Amino acid sequence: MLRSTLAIPAYVRLLSIFLLSTSWMTIATMNDQTQTPQTGPAPDPMAAISVAAMPEFEIRANASPHKQYAIVIAFDGLPGPITDVQAIADYAVDNVECVPPLLLSGARLRPEHSLELHLQSIDTNRYGLNLHADALRDEDYFGMGVCHWSMQWATVRFRSATTEFVGAISINRIESGTPVVLHYLVSDYDRAPEPSSIVFGEETDLFTAEAGPRFTVTLIPSEASQ
Repeated sequence: MLRSTLAIPAYVRLLSIFLLSTSWMTIATMNDQTQTPQTGPAPDPMAAISVAAMPEFEIRANASPHKQYAIVIAFDGLPGPITDVQAIADYAVDNVECVPPLLLSGARLRPEHSLELHLQSIDTNRYGLNLHADALRDEDYFGMGVCHWSMQWATVRFRSATTEFVGAISINRIESGTPVVLHYLVSDYDRAPEPSSIVFGEETDLFTAEAGPRFTVTLIPSEASQ
């Protein structure tokens, strides 16, 4: 089984903490004002926490996937060695009405899940992988109707000695067989940029000549043989 929980946005966590603090302050004030009769039950300090409590659920793999694709990851112009080359497939539920709403806001969070993909070295500068766009099973996870999963992206990560690089190709490009060329600066390979040490590839080479030499990663999708 693939276990997952719904992500809790930062604003929901902060709101919960604020409401919890307010509840405790209200209880303390009411206890101090003994001369004033209590007209209602004391606020439940756990009610605020329940706002952010999200259900856990078991994500099941599709037993009979058929939308299979292959991607070749080709590096060109690398200034040196790279390590920790990884790839993942990112999925999300399309129909959020199958997900229980948050108690306070009524908003529905979209379940997301990622699967690590097996990489095979083709040669010094190329890797290959296979993936299924329909790898996750559509199911009524919450008793509110069938949740329909769809693939969103295939994401690639790799590192130099100082920097982590990230690139991605959308499911639309994968299905259409359209390659993506991602551009990176050699200077970022040699020294991590500030304030973050993570660099995302640019599909359009917008760097000026003064930025220095580049290297590229090309993601080449195709339908995989069944």
